[in-house]
Amino acid sequence: MIKRISVILNVILIVVFAFFAYKFVVGETKAGSDGRMAVILTTAERDSVLAEMRAMLEATQGVVDALARDDIAAIPALVTPLGMAATEGESLALMAKIPLDMKTLGYATHQAMDDLAALAMGGAGQADILAATAAILNNCTTCHAGYSLVAED
Repeated sequence: MIKRISVILNVILIVVFAFFAYKFVVGETKAGSDGRMAVILTTAERDSVLAEMRAMLEATQGVVDALARDDIAAIPALVTPLGMAATEGESLALMAKIPLDMKTLGYATHQAMDDLAALAMGGAGQADILAATAAILNNCTTCHAGYSLVAED
């Protein structure tokens, strides 16, 4: 009898684990009307993600402006707050809704912000910083081309 209960509990645990693994990969999504994958969030979650995206865009614009003014020393202060430190304390509920590919792009972009700060602090020239900024923008355009955010409360 104990062996049978053990087997049943193991099967239940495997099913639960498989479900959460599946949700971690696909998130809460549906096909969007414009060909992109729509990520389904609450209004507050959507507002939070969009605010983070705007902050990254503003920082990237600041980097381009700093490069135009030949003020590389200004770059770390612009991008460091958007590096990996910005991911600390992220809502697990929100992370569960975002598909794995989008999470991967997001984390790579946060890491790229830290890498850009390190480049600027390490004495890199304008061409290297511009190339790193272009790579960040590539992450942004890739994500925006593939995903949209939909609020469904």
